Amino acid sequence: MVNDTHAAFNLRGLIIRKLDYQTENSIIFCQSLVITQLGKIVANLKIGADLVSSAPVVANSNLCNRGVQVIGSGFIISAEDAAALDPDGKLKEKLFIRPYLNGKDLTQQSRQVEVIDLFGLTEAEARNEAPSIYQRLLTTVKPDRDQNKRDSYRLKWWIHGEPRSELRKSLANLPRYIATVETSKHRCFTFLDHSILPDNKLINFALSDAFSLGILSSEIHVAWALNCSQF
Repeated sequence: MVNDTHAAFNLRGLIIRKLDYQTENSIIFCQSLVITQLGKIVANLKIGADLVSSAPVVANSNLCNRGVQVIGSGFIISAEDAAALDPDGKLKEKLFIRPYLNGKDLTQQSRQVEVIDLFGLTEAEARNEAPSIYQRLLTTVKPDRDQNKRDSYRLKWWIHGEPRSELRKSLANLPRYIATVETSKHRCFTFLDHSILPDNKLINFALSDAFSLGILSSEIHVAWALNCSQF
């Protein structure tokens, strides 16, 4: 009996896949294409390199982080609401109001929304430094947060539920960073300006140079990401 799960799959075998034949006009015929592969079957039930057992590169620790999760629709505002809350633009200068993007904003038409971001402020500081947006959150976010069972959500209701402090630290001194959509069928990477706050569905890399964007967008890395992504 083999006790090691990994070893149990480290055997030669045959994988048979059946693919329906489809024309360019989306007419499906009854014909089928059968593809067979002979080789070592690894832990992800595929034949080829054992990608599942690969280890993280220590040098890349904290290089990649998920975007924020606001937990409260009141944080997200339209450009018109942002202008009303911040007529002189001082709140935007302090990044208390920032452009906000999620996965659909990148892959489809952007919503052109912004987000209130009071990360790092105490409640008293938020009330004194940004009274207009504090009042908005008080009426649109706090009532729902007060009912939340998680202490961090309930007690710090003016802060995003998952503010991603590690992401913020890694992006602090960069003029731009690289992002990709977690749920996209095709793995595409793009630059985002440092002022943009990414949503939870964006995976973000603390890299600002074009060379790194080229590496991430390469055929080899895209194939790796689609097979080995931990997000």
